Amino acid sequence: MSLDYLLKRSARSRHLRLSFSQDGQLVVSAPRFVSQKAIDRFVAESQDWIDKHRPNFTGKKPAQDAPYLLFGKSYQLHFGYQPELTTGWHLVDNQLLYNSTRYATAPKASSELTKREQQLLEDFAKKTIRTYIISRVPQLHQQMNIPVKIGRIALKAQKSCWGSCSSQHNLNFNWHLIHYAPAVIDYVLIHELAHLIYLDHSAKFWALVAKHDGNYKLHRQQLRH
Repeated sequence: MSLDYLLKRSARSRHLRLSFSQDGQLVVSAPRFVSQKAIDRFVAESQDWIDKHRPNFTGKKPAQDAPYLLFGKSYQLHFGYQPELTTGWHLVDNQLLYNSTRYATAPKASSELTKREQQLLEDFAKKTIRTYIISRVPQLHQQMNIPVKIGRIALKAQKSCWGSCSSQHNLNFNWHLIHYAPAVIDYVLIHELAHLIYLDHSAKFWALVAKHDGNYKLHRQQLRH
């Protein structure tokens, strides 16, 4: 059976590898030197693995009545129009409001977000967590009295980790941290800042983390769930 997949070639890849994107798309990572015929054969021979690991993705957009988590707090999505606000998502009176002239006189007819509303909600979440992290990292860096300077701070849609620290002292954070309480987010920031000194998970590393987050074990557990 022919399978649709997204092919990603990379000079850094050494082997053929299968994975799934967040929307359920099968992804094949391949070295540049592997032929298309060999890739198709690899995918066909991996049918059992694909059937076993394919995520149960329905393709539905987030519903209007589904709560959205910001900093660990649940918000219902609302739709309306306030002329003093720009088009897009805003926190107004303890609710997450999508502001648009299209809802100035008539209520929203559908319970699902449009593609534009969904994209703007993601943009809003990314901007919100970026603002928090960009201001919070220097505060924690000073609080932890770390002598090493921070390189670049970036937000990414990482699939396998909440944060990372490179040997060049660049810090990367997963923008989905926006859904967690500030204390949990701070644990990730502290964790990566500690890597500026210890590029491992030694006893000294965890002692530094524990010094600035006494509940780090609880926060790690919350992230795993």
